[in-house]
Amino acid sequence: MSQERTAARVTVCGLGYVGLSVAVAAHDAGYAVTAYDVDEGVLARLKRGNPGISNVTAAQVTSLAEDPTTVMTHDLDQAPVGDVAVVCVPTPLTPGGAPDTSAIVDAANALAGRIAPGTLVTLESTTWPGTTEELFAPLLARGSGLDPGTELNVAFSPERIDPGNRTHTFTTTPKVVGGLTAGCARRAADFYRSLGVPVVVAAGTREAEMSKLLENTYRFVNISFVNEFAAVCDAMDIDAMDAIRCASSKPFGFTPFTPGAGIGGHCIPVDPFYLTHKADEVGARTPMISAADAVNRSVPDAVAEQVRTYLLGEGLHPGAKVLLCGVSYKPDVADLRMTPAIGVVRALRARAIEPSFVDPFVPEFVVDDRPVAPWAGDVADVAIVLQKHTGAPPPEELAHAVYDPTGARRPVRAPGLRRVP
Repeated sequence: MSQERTAARVTVCGLGYVGLSVAVAAHDAGYAVTAYDVDEGVLARLKRGNPGISNVTAAQVTSLAEDPTTVMTHDLDQAPVGDVAVVCVPTPLTPGGAPDTSAIVDAANALAGRIAPGTLVTLESTTWPGTTEELFAPLLARGSGLDPGTELNVAFSPERIDPGNRTHTFTTTPKVVGGLTAGCARRAADFYRSLGVPVVVAAGTREAEMSKLLENTYRFVNISFVNEFAAVCDAMDIDAMDAIRCASSKPFGFTPFTPGAGIGGHCIPVDPFYLTHKADEVGARTPMISAADAVNRSVPDAVAEQVRTYLLGEGLHPGAKVLLCGVSYKPDVADLRMTPAIGVVRALRARAIEPSFVDPFVPEFVVDDRPVAPWAGDVADVAIVLQKHTGAPPPEELAHAVYDPTGARRPVRAPGLRRVP
């Protein structure tokens, strides 16, 4: 339940997974909120009480939207900014694979002419080290006429939202904060603590920016390694998951990762290339990230090739019925951003296999402007397990054979495809 409103106002720029979580937390902490997004469709959905994401409830969004102090807008010219502004806009890659910080530029320009002396502006969007100091703060200074660090508090605090995670939420996950100055850092730390969030203060904005890239590049490289490890286990007729289970019994020096059909999501496939971009600029080499990228990109094709090989051996190709079980990028969410299922569909289609899909969270799945047919209820020749959703029908009940590249149900002595009685 929302607390009594304070006189302070927080403006949140960008109302996706990150920004909506911040807006709800600020509202619940007693702040008045200006919720800003350039997409009027997002605002309309939120005003209907539909969060559109799994980390925020409909009741929380309804409470935020119906509060008379809340302003939801696509135009900051018509809205109060207040004492704090938090920028949570997307930072994807360009078609050429370079960092795309255009949304950060747009948000900074939208805010710059509307902020007063003493305002705290924090950037939460994942980006290359130096963005806050070299790009974001100068834009704010140019548009506001205020000096960042003295007249304006500027900080970077990387988002740590894990869609669908009910244990590690926005308010229970420590928040890293780096300020342009020690004073900026203190102001930002005080703000996030007022939301009930534990705070870790970084040496500066670059260290805070780099910490986020370290977190996700660590996962990127280790996912690549365990996918490669699983392929070696297949070739040697070894149960990869049992080996991982045994290694995980070590109470120190080992963190388990599990294989899958590739790599997906809103951060891990993208963030390492914000690091390599800046590394290239300063002449540093990142061969491990490049190697990991090559492995991760190869996995969907390897999945499709194993399925094709099986179908040929069974005399079922062409014309086989292949069913994809779970197409979102992680369990129990509807999020399709950069899901590995996209690569699997492309690889299957390149082999003249047109799959169907079943996913209780995803009603429609389109790849390259071509819809993937929903499961028609018939028995498939092969089910490919891409994601394990709670309550989803067992793949063994949907197909004569099951291929599980995630490893969790690989037969002990025969990893990969198996016949189902």
